[in-house]
Amino acid sequence: MPDCDYCDASFADEDAYLSHVGSEHADELGRIDRRRAAEHGSLEDDDPPAPIMAYLFVALVAFFMVAMVAYVIVVGV
Repeated sequence: MPDCDYCDASFADEDAYLSHVGSEHADELGRIDRRRAAEHGSLEDDDPPAPIMAYLFVALVAFFMVAMVAYVIVVGV
C-alpha cells in the first residue's frame, strides 16, 4: 500500500497513488515523481521547456554584433 510523501495519505495501489500526486501535488513534485506521474498520464505539463539554446545563440550573435560596431566606431577602420 503506497503512502503519499506529500500529505501522508494511503492508497490501495500504485495507480491510485500516481493519480493522486499528479492531480493534488503537481507543483510540489520532484524530478522522479514528476516523471512517474507523467508516464502514468496523471500529470499535465502545461509549460513546455524554454528553448534555452536558441536564447543563448541570439544573445551571443547580438553581443558580437554590438562588439563589432563598437570596434569600428572606436578604432575607425
